[in-house]
Amino acid sequence: MSRLKDHASAQDLVQEVFLKIFRFRESHRWGVPFAPWVWSISKNSGLDEYRRQSKIPSIESWDDEVWEQESPEVSPEVRLLLLERLKGTFLRAIQTLTFEQRRVLLLRLARNWSLERIARETGSTVGAVKALLHRSHRKLALSAPTESGSR
Repeated sequence: MSRLKDHASAQDLVQEVFLKIFRFRESHRWGVPFAPWVWSISKNSGLDEYRRQSKIPSIESWDDEVWEQESPEVSPEVRLLLLERLKGTFLRAIQTLTFEQRRVLLLRLARNWSLERIARETGSTVGAVKALLHRSHRKLALSAPTESGSR
C-alpha cells in the first residue's frame, strides 16, 4: 500500500480487494490454501492501482487559472468539435469506474434518483451509495484532461 498516492486510495483499494474476494469466492477451490489466493488478489489489485495512478497527474498540479479564464467566442463548428471531444473524454473516463461506481453515478445523474432509491434498488445502504458516488466523482476528477489535453 505504500506505493499508492494517499491513505484514501489505500482504503479504497482494500475495500475493492474485499469486494473481489466476496464476488469471486466461488472460484476459490476449497482444499487449496485460502491465504495465497487472497494474497494474489491483493497483489494484483495493488499493482493495477499503482499503474493506474502513475498515469494520472495529481489534481494539485492543475493550474487554477485555466478554470478561471473566460472562454473566447468560438464558431459553432469549433463548439461542436469541442463537444464531441468532451463526449469522448467523458465516455473514456466513465469506463475507468467500477461497475458499481458507474451504476450509482448514472442512476443519480441520468435518472435523478434519490440516494435512498438507489440504495433500495441496488440492495445497498445509503452510506455505501454515498461512498461509491464520492469515489466515482474523485476518479472522474483525476481523469480530467490537463491544459495540454492529456491525462
